[in-house]
Formats: sequence, C-alpha cells, structure tokens
Amino acid sequence: MTSEEVFSILREVILSVTGVEECIQANPNGQAPKGEYASVMVSDQVVPQSRGSVYQKVDEEAGTMEYKTKYPAVRQVTVNFWRGKAIDRATKLTRIHYLPAISDHFLAAGIGISEVSSVQNLTALQSNQMEERAAVTMSVVTMEEVSETVGIIKRLNGIVVDEKNREIHKFEV
Repeated sequence: MTSEEVFSILREVILSVTGVEECIQANPNGQAPKGEYASVMVSDQVVPQSRGSVYQKVDEEAGTMEYKTKYPAVRQVTVNFWRGKAIDRATKLTRIHYLPAISDHFLAAGIGISEVSSVQNLTALQSNQMEERAAVTMSVVTMEEVSETVGIIKRLNGIVVDEKNREIHKFEV
C-alpha cells in the first residue's frame, strides 16, 4: 500500500471524527489553507513486523510456481492540527481505534491502527499572535505483499560417479 493510499483512507476519517475543515498531505510546497486544518505526514519508512505467511501456487500448464509472501508492516503517521481548536481536535483522534464504525472502515480498507500517541501541544507565537497547534502520531499497520514466479523442474536426470569418475548409478526423478 502506498503512502498516498494510506493518506486517502485516513483523510476521510480525520475530517469526520475531528470536524476539522480541511485535511491535506504534509509539506505540499504551497500556501496553507485558510482557517483550521490538519496536515498528515505518512512516513516512507515501512517496517516489516514479522516473517508473514508464504503461499505457493503451481501452474502446471505454464510450468511455473508463484511464491507470495504477505506480511504486516508498520508506518508512522503524524497528524498536525493548525489553528482554532487544534488541541481538542487532536484529542478526538487519540481514540479513533475504539470506534466500531472507524475500525470496520479501516478493516475494509486493509489497514489497522496499533498505537496512537498522546497529544503534543505545539502552540506557538505566529505573526504576533498565539496560534494553537497540536500533533498526534499513529502507528498504522498494513499488509504488504511480495511475490515472484519461477520455473518448475519437472524432470531431473543424474549420474552418480565415484572419485575415479566411474559410473555407479544413473537415476531419473
């Protein structure tokens, strides 16, 4: 699953649960939205959490075998809230994994939330006025997959020889 796909899934949940007016990807290299908004940074670092499950599928007609590994991977997602009621909105996000409809939405989309940090108050002076800011970091779990297709060996012929290169046995498997 790509960072953009994770952002898209989280964006609609952030908008509905927190009531923030706008939710954008972090660091868009453009003007900030007017009013309250949230920015989401999905880390590009994906950390596999286990070996996963390995599946094999043989295609006799093509003479191939497909190996597929599915494994859980964790991405860190930081959601920053800007202006207005940033701290209140961030606090609402800390319990989203307990909401049944949100959990069902995540499950259908193929992601899970394994951990949500406490709210970080980042309120700062901006243009001679205090601007409320807050951040929450979530561990988002996705199922990733890698696969390869290889040719299969249908028959093997061999000869066993001794150290003097004399034939001891012929075989076919």
